Amino acid sequence: MGSESRRVEFPASQASGVLVSGLTTIVGFGSLMLADQRGIFGLGLLLTLGTAASLIAALVVLPVLLRMNRLSGDAPARPAPAQTPMPAPVG
Repeated sequence: MGSESRRVEFPASQASGVLVSGLTTIVGFGSLMLADQRGIFGLGLLLTLGTAASLIAALVVLPVLLRMNRLSGDAPARPAPAQTPMPAPVG
């Protein structure tokens, strides 16, 4: 394999953008939990928990899975681009 590093790295700005976006979404959905109505409160709770789980998956689980895929060398081949026929010129 040589001295080549096969490490998957993401730019810090990309990770911080995902983090800030996820946190603002969590705060927005969390504000629904301030409602007095049980249905709106439950909706806010579920959406907050789901968004938090998605944020954790995006920032922790996904990079680990990508790193494991790179290290195993089992990266799937890219499919061939679709070839669509060109329309006949009108004239």
